[in-house]
Amino acid sequence: MAAAAFANARRFALSEAQRRVELTAIVEASRLRDDLDERSRAITNWSRLEVMRALAYGDVDKQIADFLDRSLGGSPEDVAAVCTDRSKALVAGAGNAGLFAALASGGDRPFEIIAIDGRWLLRFAAPVGLADAPNRTLGRIVLAVDPGVLLQARSADASYRLTLRSPDGRLLAGGPDGTSATSEEWITARASVGWPDSTSGDGLVLGAAEPARVVLAPARAMQGRIVVVGLTVLAVASLLGTAIAMRISRPIRRFTTAVEGIRERGRLTGPIDVPTGPGELGVLAEAFTRMARTLAVAEERNVAQSRLALLGEVAANIAHEVRTPLASLRSAGQMLAAGDRDRATTERLATLIVSEADRLHNVVTNLVRAARPPSGLRTPSDLMQLVAHAVATLDPLLSEGGRAIEVHGPVAPLTVDVDPDQIQQVLLNLLRNALDASEGRDTVLVEVSARQDVAILEVRDAGPGFAASVLEHPFAPFHTTKPAGTGLGLAIVRRIVEEHGGQVTIGNLDRGGACVSVRLPKVTAA
Repeated sequence: MAAAAFANARRFALSEAQRRVELTAIVEASRLRDDLDERSRAITNWSRLEVMRALAYGDVDKQIADFLDRSLGGSPEDVAAVCTDRSKALVAGAGNAGLFAALASGGDRPFEIIAIDGRWLLRFAAPVGLADAPNRTLGRIVLAVDPGVLLQARSADASYRLTLRSPDGRLLAGGPDGTSATSEEWITARASVGWPDSTSGDGLVLGAAEPARVVLAPARAMQGRIVVVGLTVLAVASLLGTAIAMRISRPIRRFTTAVEGIRERGRLTGPIDVPTGPGELGVLAEAFTRMARTLAVAEERNVAQSRLALLGEVAANIAHEVRTPLASLRSAGQMLAAGDRDRATTERLATLIVSEADRLHNVVTNLVRAARPPSGLRTPSDLMQLVAHAVATLDPLLSEGGRAIEVHGPVAPLTVDVDPDQIQQVLLNLLRNALDASEGRDTVLVEVSARQDVAILEVRDAGPGFAASVLEHPFAPFHTTKPAGTGLGLAIVRRIVEEHGGQVTIGNLDRGGACVSVRLPKVTAA
């Protein structure tokens, strides 16, 4: 409320000051125009006096000089006056002699603005003629007026600043008018003065300005009083608040200590030391105690169920992960048992059996380590070589089912910092799923590419695509549409990829089939 009151008072003060400055500009401009008109009439009257007509007879410079000196009188703004003959030769002058030559050589206009030695002056001129021959010009009388002295004489208040500008905006006289300052420093207004000769085009412009500090002084005084009152009220309120806080802080500290103890332990153990008694705090403490005990019972039940679920997940993971290498071992063994293979094929199958047996041992070892398997030892590896190894591992299944895997990728190495065994696990899961979905209808396509600092691997099949329920929860454990599936394949893939700082997304293709995209951080050259 105090801020609003000060803002309203400030707006009102500025509005009133603006109207006052505008009125001042109009009044002072009118007064200045009257002064200029008076001087224009005066010099015209001078030119008609008999002493000026003495120009027709020549040799009267002393008489005219005395007349001009008397005419200037004690007006400080009238700085000089001269009389010239018809050839603009100087006849006589009065006032500042340094201005005589410039005034005598000026133009014939009745009023103009001139600059002499960096000083702006208002020049009035009137022709001297004969009564019986008004069109015959004997000479000219010229008066120079200092606009700065004119403004100093009509400053209504010491707080105001008046300026006089030419039609093109040049500052002729006066102090600052706010044009080079912000609106917070000056309140400004302007009014047209015009010319003594209305035919001379756009006239002079008078500006008036008043410092904002003067205008806002009452409002700032009110602000000071508001601050004093506000601080007094704040001090009283602080004392009352301190007294109330002292009465309730002790039970609140006990309550806070009890809550922090539960947070640090992570569970409810032992009795809870909370305040009791009447009042809202006592009711809250009692409700918190009941809630904590209920949560403790629920936590014990959840722990037991989590242990059972963990055992089930580990068992399902083991069953899922050993199925693929066992199938490869079975196929390789059957091919060796047939006995109709050449030596190179036999050695390759034997090497595959040993490799898959080692990998099966590693899979079982990793899966039985709680719910947080290790990330393994990472080494810079060529992603294309890892894909080629995975395809070679599935070669017995491809030969047996008449299916094919087609790989497209860069010729140059695409290096990723990974655990090769874990990425092999990812590739085998994805390829096996794609082969199962294709059911011999088309080739599984593997595309490897790079984009900036990311390596991208996409596995596409021509099967029916992912079911809507799978797309809603693509990586949920134990969620599968396969009759004999465990629902852990994509969950395992996601876990391994994210441990390597990557990302997995799935979706269906417009032309049919499914696509799984794996993004891994690429190793860039130093």
